[in-house]
Amino acid sequence: MTNLPLRPSGQAERHGEQLPGIAELDRYLGYGNSYSNQPHISMYQPHGYAPIQRPDTSASTASQTSRGSSPAHPLSTEAKKVKERNARKTEATIRCWIEDMLHVYTGYDPAKTQTAGNGRLAGLVGDKTENALAVGGLLESLLCRDLLAAYDQDQAKSPGVAFGAGPHVSAVQAQMRGSMQNSVTRGSVLAGTLLDAGDEARCDHDPKSKSCNKHHTPDYRFCRREQCKRTFVRNLKRNERKHQRDPEPRGSRARNIRESRLA
Repeated sequence: MTNLPLRPSGQAERHGEQLPGIAELDRYLGYGNSYSNQPHISMYQPHGYAPIQRPDTSASTASQTSRGSSPAHPLSTEAKKVKERNARKTEATIRCWIEDMLHVYTGYDPAKTQTAGNGRLAGLVGDKTENALAVGGLLESLLCRDLLAAYDQDQAKSPGVAFGAGPHVSAVQAQMRGSMQNSVTRGSVLAGTLLDAGDEARCDHDPKSKSCNKHHTPDYRFCRREQCKRTFVRNLKRNERKHQRDPEPRGSRARNIRESRLA
């Protein structure tokens, strides 16, 4: 092995002496002719140029941050793909439910429609960003309407009470949280609503086709909308007949009981 005059750290170069290069240091330390082929990166400490060994991070090591897996039980590549496909399918279904709800309840149609791509294949008629903005705007409007009405009631009874500290706002907030949690628990935003079709067969289509296999219509997206409207009309009539048998709706009775307790 060739002896190289290794200069301690901090000693300046004098009289035109040249410091040894990386390749020379590698040969001197026994790392071979090229340090780039080593399984580690040679780093030299200030005193003595001692190499620091970095841990081997080969591609075969299981990732601890891989979604849906752990070092003890890593998912196979195919299993991860299946899980991600199912997650995307579930998200697309929820987006379609919300879009149908906006259209049937309010007549809303986004100005920007899906003409091609993943959005259309997922079942959306409108652009998903515009749909999300529309939902946010409607939600804020309804939240403010109900909460501000409750806040006015709290102020009338206890002037100066902080928002959320009065009984009426607290009750409305609790009711809203309950509605949100019900959707999460059921895994559906339509269950128990006027758009709940029960066990009725849903529109279906082939992955790369727009036609509805169930109802034999050219575009399953608009077919799904029509089926949703029919469900709404059918459930609305049932709701009306129920109210005719019971002049005071159950919701009104529960609301009156709650308000009487808060008064």
